[in-house]
Amino acid sequence: MNQQLRTVICLILVVALGCVIVPAVAGASVPPAAPETAAPAPSSVQSSEATTSDPATQSPPLYRLEDDRSAMRFAGRWTYGSSAGSSGMSQRYSTTARASASLAFIGTGVSVIGQVGPDHGLARVYLDGVATSVVSFYAPTHQDAREILKITGLTSGRHTLRVVVLGSKESPSSGAYVHLDAFDIEGGTVAALGKVPGVRVQNGDKRLYRRGAWSTVKSADAYRGTLVKATARGAAVTMRFKGTDVIWYGRKGILGGKSEVWLDGKRVAVVSQYCTETVLARRVVWAATGLRNTTHDLVIKSLGEPSTPGGGTRTDYDAFQVRGVVGTALRPTPFKYPWKTYIVIDKSSYTLYWVRNKMLVKAYPIAHGKNNCTPERTWRIDAKYHTSPGSVYGPRKMRMFKRVSTSRGYRYVFTAYAIHGTNQEWVIGTQASHGCIRMYNKDVRELFPQVPKGTMVVTRK
Repeated sequence: MNQQLRTVICLILVVALGCVIVPAVAGASVPPAAPETAAPAPSSVQSSEATTSDPATQSPPLYRLEDDRSAMRFAGRWTYGSSAGSSGMSQRYSTTARASASLAFIGTGVSVIGQVGPDHGLARVYLDGVATSVVSFYAPTHQDAREILKITGLTSGRHTLRVVVLGSKESPSSGAYVHLDAFDIEGGTVAALGKVPGVRVQNGDKRLYRRGAWSTVKSADAYRGTLVKATARGAAVTMRFKGTDVIWYGRKGILGGKSEVWLDGKRVAVVSQYCTETVLARRVVWAATGLRNTTHDLVIKSLGEPSTPGGGTRTDYDAFQVRGVVGTALRPTPFKYPWKTYIVIDKSSYTLYWVRNKMLVKAYPIAHGKNNCTPERTWRIDAKYHTSPGSVYGPRKMRMFKRVSTSRGYRYVFTAYAIHGTNQEWVIGTQASHGCIRMYNKDVRELFPQVPKGTMVVTRK
């Protein structure tokens, strides 16, 4: 075969195979074909940046949503606590069936981070409203910040995750605890679930009661531009509310210290506002959900102690969130009488003061006797009656027995004087009765069940 024929056959093969290789032809000068993409210069060293930027080897970025973020929604009975081994040094736990935690996120995957242990139970996980699995928080030993469940391969977009406590357990477990610590969102970020339910109580609200050394400081990252802080032991703030949920928002940081949380007279938690970040604003410091829908008293007390050796002792609060109705916190009584629980009737201001356990519970407007005829003396409530709402006494009446001296001390004798409602509520704030103390009907209904027989009463100018 001659040289020209061999050349033609090679060119046909090259075209058929899609190659760009041109064989050398004797005596011919053929320019090489230019490639579509320039190849990188050869190198004997590959940088770590080049390796991690390869989409085939790089994992999607993770966004960690801690349990102290308001983007989380907890329903049912959960307890909030500090834990040095937890992610973000805090977690929430529950054993109550149907208690749930929810979040919305935008991404391609999500992981549940929690504590496992020998007294831990089961939870059901819902993704976008569909039950996907039942997961166990049981392990032979306690371990913090463990990955309980990982879901990947989701369509990039908005999703919702809900973890529901079942209140049940595996056979080796001694309890049904479900501890939630954090959630890792893959390839995205947290999404809004809507407004946090309830009413927000700002730190300067007059219904709150503070004692001890507190100071108000300006802070651009606070809810209304200010927060209140204390560093000394004994500083306390009290809030009263009627409802089921309450959240304490504050800052966490390297200066954060320890505080006690008291609910309805019982210490329910010791919490920390310390974290390794300089400042994390608007964080959930403590929360309670699923409470009975009754009146509660929440007290936060600064311990003046650091959470870690060499740390700060700062306690602060930015705001409170209450699912219910906020009342006026109890204050120390301004009176100095020898009893813990009593009533003071101040005639000059037309006010009845209700004091329980040496704390002023509430002041009520009243009417008293014409021409100032209500005697000024000491009494005792020794009889209580349900009366007709349409009567002159309104719906309730509490009989005042007067104290009289005897050779052996005191005794209390029956009188016609009483504290009761009225069907002439326009007279409140005046001298209108024959000596009795009249109240608005709604007020006497509120006060009546709180006052036990034997309660002392003082009438004064």
